[in-house]
Amino acid sequence: MVLRWLLVAAPRPVRGRLARLRLRGAHVTGVLDLAEAVVQGAIRLRACRFDEAPCFDGGQFSVLELTDSALPGLTAVGARVGQECEIVGCALDGTLDMRSLSVGTRLLLDRSTVDAPGDQAAIDAQSLAVEEDFSAAQLDCSGPIYLNSSRVQDALGFRGARIRGDRAYLQAPELTVGGGLYLDRDFANDGGINLYGASIGGSLHLEDSTLTGTGEGRGEPALQLLCATVGGDI
Repeated sequence: MVLRWLLVAAPRPVRGRLARLRLRGAHVTGVLDLAEAVVQGAIRLRACRFDEAPCFDGGQFSVLELTDSALPGLTAVGARVGQECEIVGCALDGTLDMRSLSVGTRLLLDRSTVDAPGDQAAIDAQSLAVEEDFSAAQLDCSGPIYLNSSRVQDALGFRGARIRGDRAYLQAPELTVGGGLYLDRDFANDGGINLYGASIGGSLHLEDSTLTGTGEGRGEPALQLLCATVGGDI
């Protein structure tokens, strides 16, 4: 409640200065609930620990940045971030729910770890829209990633990422990427990659990757490109 008040009902900004909330090493015991909130200033949280999953559903934000923090999950369904959205080096013990999230510049999930319990998705980013790059370099997930019908204007990269476990798969049918799709530099997936009907404007990079194609979908293709369009090389 205190953080919501600081962001939503904060004093007027001083002329010539940018409004922002910066926290380092904070322990947030309640729910950071910013659902439907409109926040003009940047939110930058570093090395914080959350007892409850933050909720940004339907909110409008300028900059949203969480770095090196521990969370039991995070939800940003239908949220709009005008500039960059960064969840970097974080450890999540539940789903990162970004369905219908809209990001005005870049989205970063680099070096984060997502451990999804039971039959939950690790990352649910269906109908995601990113106006520049989306990078998930060295991401480590146990559980599936959903990018169904998502759109990335420039490059989409999972360089050095690992999707592991019996339910490890990357579901991205009807994905649209304006630039290249990078599943390289020691990228590893224990399950399958579904790019059915995807549109990739640049090249599809799979150099030095490992696609096992096992798990609960054993017998399914390790890489599904049926009806996909790739503008460059594979």
